[in-house]
Amino acid sequence: MGGHGGLNILPQKRWHLYRDDNKAKVAKDQDDHREKERKKKRDKNQQEFVRKIGRLKGGRSSHAADEEADDDAIAGPAIQYDDDAPSAADAVDGGEAVGTAAGGAGGHINLFADEEIEMKKAEAKHHKYLKEVGHTNQTVSEFAALKSESLPWYLQTLPSHKRFVEHLESLPSHPQPLQHPSGIPPPPPRPSHHGKRRHSSSNSDSDSDEAGDRDRKRHKKDKKERKERKKERKRVKKEMREREREGVGSSRHSHRGRVKKHRWDDESEEDGPKLNGIELLRRERLEREKSEGAKSAALNGTSGGRRH
Repeated sequence: MGGHGGLNILPQKRWHLYRDDNKAKVAKDQDDHREKERKKKRDKNQQEFVRKIGRLKGGRSSHAADEEADDDAIAGPAIQYDDDAPSAADAVDGGEAVGTAAGGAGGHINLFADEEIEMKKAEAKHHKYLKEVGHTNQTVSEFAALKSESLPWYLQTLPSHKRFVEHLESLPSHPQPLQHPSGIPPPPPRPSHHGKRRHSSSNSDSDSDEAGDRDRKRHKKDKKERKERKKERKRVKKEMREREREGVGSSRHSHRGRVKKHRWDDESEEDGPKLNGIELLRRERLEREKSEGAKSAALNGTSGGRRH
């Protein structure tokens, strides 16, 4: 991971030491620790200073001075240091007596003015560095940015869209007619002939509907006639087969030829005058009677010859 081409996910962990927020926390803790150490050192120096003052006074024993120092440590610092006061070295160089250690009429002596000034400079430098890096000591919530927005980005209206809507609302509800720049009124509109055209178109539609109805009726009639002719041909074929089974000798062949000729004549004359079904049946019956009479005559002739 990291430099070996893998996925570097350590900076995303909260416990990672080199994250910027963790670095800021460490720096703050270090500053607090240094401040505590300075305070301890300042208290210790104050106690030493009080002991020295007691020895210089000479009217007190070391034991009494120690007890007074302990009481001062419990009650709080007895001497307030002024940070804005000049340092002891500046006071000596300037030749001005700031005060006496024995508690004269002058102000209090700040023995650590230089250190405090350096400390303030270091703190200011550190805070400036944190601001440049982009971190502050303030705790910022992750939802602060969401609270500042009233609507999410996909529901917010763009300024251009808002201006367009305002422009549409400002337009009049009824559009005004365009005015010619020369002031000449436009010519009056021409009368339209849509009514006549519509009437003529309706007449043509009705004529076309009537023609279509006639064509449909004619087609149905022709179809019906074709079905009847087909049915009649089937019936004639069926009778012809029956006659072929019943017929014998030359009469059978002659009858077959006559029926076949009649069939082809009927098929060739489809477009001419059509024969009625009753007439066809009558003709077939007459032909059948003739053939039966010929058969009976032939049978009678053969029987008479045998008698002679």
